[in-house]
Amino acid sequence: HGNPLGMNLLQAQGTQLYLTVREEEIIQPLYFQMMEEARSRQPYSIPYIQGLTQCILILLLRKVESRDLQKAPNSIQQALMFIHRHFREPLTLDGIAAVAGLSPHYFCQVFHDATGVTVTRYLNNLRAQYARNLLVTENRSITDVCFESGFGSFASFSRAFRECHHATPLQIRKTGKQQP
Repeated sequence: HGNPLGMNLLQAQGTQLYLTVREEEIIQPLYFQMMEEARSRQPYSIPYIQGLTQCILILLLRKVESRDLQKAPNSIQQALMFIHRHFREPLTLDGIAAVAGLSPHYFCQVFHDATGVTVTRYLNNLRAQYARNLLVTENRSITDVCFESGFGSFASFSRAFRECHHATPLQIRKTGKQQP
């Protein structure tokens, strides 16, 4: 199935929200229960699904409120905007840090403090999310999707994709079109 909750990457108030492994372990079973209940259509399915949805939303709201990227330093906000505009292009840490006006070492520290993940993980997850969308919606080859998503090699794409989605690109292509 991969990670149906956005591959560690959830849209929250216009910013990226990453789930820790522990948070995924809590939320993912709730999501799977909700999907199974929707498929089974048993008596009282709707209130059961609503309850599970509320549980998931409360957990995500707590996460959003605990880490508000709007409070991130302006330099990090500038870097995030740059990353989102250019993630399909070759990017370097030095180049992103320069956009932020910080040394690469200090930028990495501030970025991690603001987002909870490393620059590389953030960029790879963003690219992997984009790749997943292409795999599910278009009939391009997996290699084409790899390079269209901004990865420099198929090996780095494959590794980052599996880390992000807990599935291979081929598995996502096959199962992604079947998910509700």
